[in-house]
Amino acid sequence: MYNEGLTPCHIDILALFQIRANLIVPILNGNDLWGLLCIHQCSAPRHWEAEEVSLVQQISNQLAIAIQQASLYQQVQEELADKEALYMQLANELHQKKVLLKEVHHRVKNNLQVMSSLLRMQFRKTTPELKILIEEYQNRIQSMALIHAQLHNNEDLANINFREYISDLIANLFQCYVNHSEHIEYKLDVINIFLPLEQSISLGLIINELISNTLKYAFPSGYGEINIQLTQAEHQYHLIVADDGIGLPPDLDLANTESLGMQLVNSLTDQLEGTLLYNGEKGTKFQVFFPVV
Repeated sequence: MYNEGLTPCHIDILALFQIRANLIVPILNGNDLWGLLCIHQCSAPRHWEAEEVSLVQQISNQLAIAIQQASLYQQVQEELADKEALYMQLANELHQKKVLLKEVHHRVKNNLQVMSSLLRMQFRKTTPELKILIEEYQNRIQSMALIHAQLHNNEDLANINFREYISDLIANLFQCYVNHSEHIEYKLDVINIFLPLEQSISLGLIINELISNTLKYAFPSGYGEINIQLTQAEHQYHLIVADDGIGLPPDLDLANTESLGMQLVNSLTDQLEGTLLYNGEKGTKFQVFFPVV
C-alpha cells in the first residue's frame, strides 16, 4: 500500500493532493532526524525500483552533509564574531595600558629631572669638592631619566634602543664635563640592540661611571680619545670602554676601592650577572661581559 506506515495526518495530505505513490527517505545527522525527503507521484500507484531508492538516499545524504556544513559555517561565523569582539576589547585595553605606561615613564623622567634641578639649586653656593660630588649624582640621575625618556617616546615600552641611548648619554656627559672634554674625542661602535629596562639601567649607570671617571682623570693634558663598543657574540654581550689616557696606578685594586663610582660599577656588573675586566697599563680599558636575557 502506498500509505503503509503513515500517520492519519500524512494520509489526509496524500488524499488532498491526490498522491498515488510516495517515497520518503529520512535526512539524518548521526542518530538525529533533521527532516524527510519526499518523492510523490500523483498519476498512478507505482513500485519504486532499488536504483530509485538508492538515488534518493544519496541525495538525502548529500543534503545532510550540506545542512551540517551550513550549521558549522554559522557556528564558525558566530565564534569569529565573538573573537573579533574580544580582540577589539583587548586591543582597547592594551592601548589604554600603553598610554598609562607612557605617562608613568614621562612622570618618572620629569621627577628625576626635578631632583637633579633641586640638587643644583640646593648646593649652588658650596665648596668645589661638594659641587663635584653633586655633579656626579646629577649625572647618575640623568642617565636614568634618559632611559625613561626613551621609553616614553618609543612604541616598545619594555625595551630600550641602546644604541640611541648611549649616543644621548655620552653627549650629555661631554656637555656636563665641558671644561675637561674640549679636546677629547670619542668613537662609538654599538650594535643596534634593544635591552630590557633592568639591564638598560644597570648598563647605563656603568657607562656613566666609566666615562665620567675617564673625562675627569684620564687626560691631564686635555687631549685624548675614548672608544666605546658594545657587541654580541652568541648568548653574551660585550661592553668595552677604553681610552689612551694616563692609565691606572699599578697598585690600584678596583675590586677593593673606596671610590663610590667603582663600587657602583662592580655592584651593577653583579646585577647584570656579568664579569668585569680591566687593564690600566696603556691607557685604561674596561670590559663587561653579561648574558643576553
